[in-house]
Amino acid sequence: MIDKYIDLTLKEHAPHNDKSYLLKDVIHEHEIIVLLGAPGSGKTSVLKKYNIEHLNTDILEIKKFLKLDIQVKDETKVLLLDGLDEYRSVSDDKAFVVTELGSRINKLDGMKIVISCREMDWYGEVDSKALKDEINKKAVIFRVCPLDDDQKNELAELNNIKEPPKFIEKYSKYGFLDNPQMFKMLVDIYQADPKETIQSKTDLYLTFVRLAREHNLSNIKNKINLLEPDEIVKYSGYIAFFYLFSDVETLDDDFIDKICDTANGYSKEKLEITLNTKLFDGRIFIHRTIAEFILAKYIAEYKLGKDKPFAVERLKSLFMKKGKIPTVLRGTYAWLCSLTGSEEFIKADPYYQAIHGDNSLFENDLKKKIVLEV
Repeated sequence: MIDKYIDLTLKEHAPHNDKSYLLKDVIHEHEIIVLLGAPGSGKTSVLKKYNIEHLNTDILEIKKFLKLDIQVKDETKVLLLDGLDEYRSVSDDKAFVVTELGSRINKLDGMKIVISCREMDWYGEVDSKALKDEINKKAVIFRVCPLDDDQKNELAELNNIKEPPKFIEKYSKYGFLDNPQMFKMLVDIYQADPKETIQSKTDLYLTFVRLAREHNLSNIKNKINLLEPDEIVKYSGYIAFFYLFSDVETLDDDFIDKICDTANGYSKEKLEITLNTKLFDGRIFIHRTIAEFILAKYIAEYKLGKDKPFAVERLKSLFMKKGKIPTVLRGTYAWLCSLTGSEEFIKADPYYQAIHGDNSLFENDLKKKIVLEV
């Protein structure tokens, strides 16, 4: 997907303040900002847009910033740190992560800092206090707002939708258009076939993945059309398995050599073809939510059910560490709960399922049970 950005609005996490802000205004007023949002809400897009439009600004992944000890350029005035939740997911001491980050930030003199994190993976006052203890400054918390009607029209026009009102009316009743990532996925689906009907969040993701070969202009050269839509689902899910469970950054040739398994139907050629679909950019999944969904779909379809080697309890043990689902796997696990409808899965993490799963797939009785579990 080509990155196209609009201004997304922010709201401060503070009582009695319903005012909307833009990131540039927030940075002008504050020194340390924490930017929270749901998966696909546009946290990274907000940071990238600011980085493109402002000089003396740098954007870094927190995981690389801390693990690789990347040095910040001397001329940097605003440092945008993306993905606290992704670093927290691989840390042995998740409660210590913000202290570690604060200690590193404290060494950066005279620099404004923005930290992005999935809202479910920010530990509220515990994190705020840990950060303040290290940098002796209070971080101001903001959340990315859902798209409003004007933003939806602007984003549709930016993505070359000929009749934005028609597009918006077609999909608005499902609530998908409030989320920038799902909005962009619907744009791709709509442009491929305006008559395509999407009935659920699961249907949206699955349709997007199955259409992954359609818009690549070099699909003949890259042999993308040699794969059927269901094969793209299978092979991208297989890649996502290693991508998320192994915490790899880039799916380079050495990594593909290690995971290819021709004897069981996962040849290097087919994996390479899959990497040329629009699900990937520079051999990285275009968005973490895509990898999370496709991994859950792969597990549900190929590792569960009759004659499948993975039983429910075995899978739960694969996901659970010390009785909890690690941050990096909670999105996938929520999808797995949705796609299987397994109460055994759901009761391990009902809250994340309720917030980020697809409850439209469930009967009313199961929805009630999920609410009670929460």
